[in-house]
Amino acid sequence: MLLSILSWMLTTITTFLFAVSNFGLAGEAGGPSWDNEAYENNVNSRVKITKLLSLGALPPPRYEVTWDPIFEEAWDTLADANGFDIRQASMLMPDNFYYTRWMTQLFPYVYYPLADYLLERGEYYAGPGHNSGLMVLFRFLGTLVAMPVRLHIEAVPSGPDEWEFVGRYFYQDGSQRTMRSMSYYNSNTGRIGANGGFGGMGFNYNVHQNLLYTEEDSFQKSLGYMKLYDDMFLMTKRMTNIDTVRVKFEYDDRDWMLQLWKGRYFNMPGAEIGIYVKPKGRPFNSIMEFYDTVEREDYIGMDLRLSAIADGEPDELFYLPLRYHWWYAGFSAYPTTPAGKDQLFESTVVPKDAGMYEAMLAALEKEAEKGEFSFDPLDTTDLGLPGFFISW
Repeated sequence: MLLSILSWMLTTITTFLFAVSNFGLAGEAGGPSWDNEAYENNVNSRVKITKLLSLGALPPPRYEVTWDPIFEEAWDTLADANGFDIRQASMLMPDNFYYTRWMTQLFPYVYYPLADYLLERGEYYAGPGHNSGLMVLFRFLGTLVAMPVRLHIEAVPSGPDEWEFVGRYFYQDGSQRTMRSMSYYNSNTGRIGANGGFGGMGFNYNVHQNLLYTEEDSFQKSLGYMKLYDDMFLMTKRMTNIDTVRVKFEYDDRDWMLQLWKGRYFNMPGAEIGIYVKPKGRPFNSIMEFYDTVEREDYIGMDLRLSAIADGEPDELFYLPLRYHWWYAGFSAYPTTPAGKDQLFESTVVPKDAGMYEAMLAALEKEAEKGEFSFDPLDTTDLGLPGFFISW
């Protein structure tokens, strides 16, 4: 039985990841970003593996997912944008817990009281200053172990043109439970999410712009940066294919790094720009450089525009306006997923002061000599300082 449980947990995670990775492989050559039929075929193939490893004698049943009509409008917009119907996808995942259902008799009595306690303390959906990454993992494990047989996403009014996502879970024994998400849909602005990102995951979605994007107070802010993050991400070549540029410079007796990313992220074209810093002489720097996320006083001005190059002409995928920030990231729900070489990354960068400008200028000049990107000094004196325009 232990082998069955461990196998189930592993294959549940890999089922979704492999399904996402496989159904859009054509995207690297400009093919469809999202494909419901291919997605279903890959999920079904993983179900067979799940059945084998979980020692199941029968195929696991599907669980039913339904949505309140107000959310249907948002999913219609997404389907119109790139042909992917999230309602269909949400009905495809199997109820992998079918084989070890007995655990639900005990687990809810432990998990839900603890979840309620954390919610009352304001830590379940933690913001800056809390270990929100741990809370995200806690919620994720809870959904794995206490899998319902049916889920209805209810819309609870929370303000003008705004509704909260509330999950009403139904279990095989006939019991049910309602859980708040603390995430919202605003039909006027098109925003789906929360200040720390939808469900505390750091990302929100705008149905009017067909754009998945980061929030300033996302939990990623507490993780800093090291090259290992990129290396691990790039190991999933079947899911991602991204390029990056690191611009390193010294300023204010600290080591800084401006980093750019663009490419194919889980079947979506996307781009990122971030600014990081670390003190000199940090232990183990020679083995693994670890950068801290900059504090608010060290934010720099940045915007981000990503375009797909079609027939030599750029087709704008998204634009995130100029603001003082630490990390901008956007991913477009675009009908196709061009490779990084067929994407145009553009960003205006405004250093925090004259000293940083000079240090960054020298670093950009050195990095640009490699021919991967170009930049030009930019008159942004209306913001108080000159800046740069980066094209890649």
